[in-house]
Amino acid sequence: MTFKDYLQQKDLIPQTLNRYLREINKYISFIESKGISIYAIEKKHLLSYLKYVREQRNASNGVIYKVFTIIRHYHAFLNLSYGCFDITFSIKIRGAHPKRLRYLFNEEQLQQLCEDYLHYVRLFKPTKNHLAYDADYKGLLQRRYIAFSLVVYQGLKPKEIIKLEKQDFDFTKGTVRIKSALKSAGRTLPLNVSQIGVLLQHFSTETTIITNHLKQFEYINSTLKSLHPKFESVTQIRASVIGNWIKQHGLRKAQYLAGHRKILNTEEYLENDFEGLKNQLDAFHPLG
Repeated sequence: MTFKDYLQQKDLIPQTLNRYLREINKYISFIESKGISIYAIEKKHLLSYLKYVREQRNASNGVIYKVFTIIRHYHAFLNLSYGCFDITFSIKIRGAHPKRLRYLFNEEQLQQLCEDYLHYVRLFKPTKNHLAYDADYKGLLQRRYIAFSLVVYQGLKPKEIIKLEKQDFDFTKGTVRIKSALKSAGRTLPLNVSQIGVLLQHFSTETTIITNHLKQFEYINSTLKSLHPKFESVTQIRASVIGNWIKQHGLRKAQYLAGHRKILNTEEYLENDFEGLKNQLDAFHPLG
């Protein structure tokens, strides 16, 4: 079995597969230029290559992480096919995820957070100032809750939510259809049973989910921060949802559910996989 055969078993799209092969060819060329057999690569050789990539491409740790992810697949292949020790196992990358959040919610916590938000909406009593802002302020809060529930249960991005229309929902099948966009793939996702009643009530008079575009998510963030001390942002919720999907369904299905066009984007949500490469690279003296 070749490395290409190994990758094809992972059902990568052709563009991704070719990018993996190009990156590994660069890696192999570098290693062999140092007089080292690919079957005898040590951790120091890999670190030397990553340091070389950082210097030659002026690469950020995020780029280094993506290169390292591809190399991980190659060493997994060498381990499977030739019994070579997987040297990537002990290497951890720090700073590869500049947007990584400190705390991720599990599925039960996400559901509780959604229920707390709904409880807040039902108990809230608008003042004259609230009604001066929006004559149906209670309805506005419910629209914000619906938007938040679509992050919790479907992992949608704010930009996807504001584009949703009534016809995108199929209440007979209990699904919502998300259209494809430049950076995200289209998909059809199941609705949570708790969403259906609220959505049916909402769409009895409305045709869209939320107005005023992304500004409303600033208010959602503000409300959630008052409800849970570890809440940071809606982005944190989506990251939590995708992380839970990976654990439950694996990378390939999580990629579909998240709308990622590239598996690398999904792999970035692997929880606490790689932390701590920069100091290793700086401390290591490259091969002569």
